[in-house]
Formats: sequence, C-alpha cells, structure tokens
Amino acid sequence: MTASAALRTYRDLRRILRGAVDQAKLGYDFSPNSYSYGALNACLAAEQALCALQGALESELGDGIGT
Repeated sequence: MTASAALRTYRDLRRILRGAVDQAKLGYDFSPNSYSYGALNACLAAEQALCALQGALESELGDGIGT
C-alpha cells in the first residue's frame, strides 16, 4: 500500500468512526441502557485504537496524517 493510499484509508476510517461515535452518543442519550452503552463504549474503544494507528502511521509515513 502506498503512502497516499494509507492516508486515504486512514481518513476514511476516521470520518466513518466519527459518524459511528456520534450515532452511538445519540442512541445512548435517547435510550440509556446496557445495549446503547455497550455500542458507545465499543465506538470509543475503536476511536482510541485509531488514535494509536495514527501514531504508528505518522512514524512510518511522516507527520501530519491527522490533518
């Protein structure tokens, strides 16, 4: 995978994950139960993993991929 393809993929993942977190927050706000909490928690954990991936990609491809 080229650097530009990795960057494009990362940005797509970040955009999609932001939407999922927003939807999970709305779901929990609307109906706070164990299912909606679990969904929100999973989305937030995925967001943390994506931040770790950003750090790894920046060390491999150079700074600035998060912009």
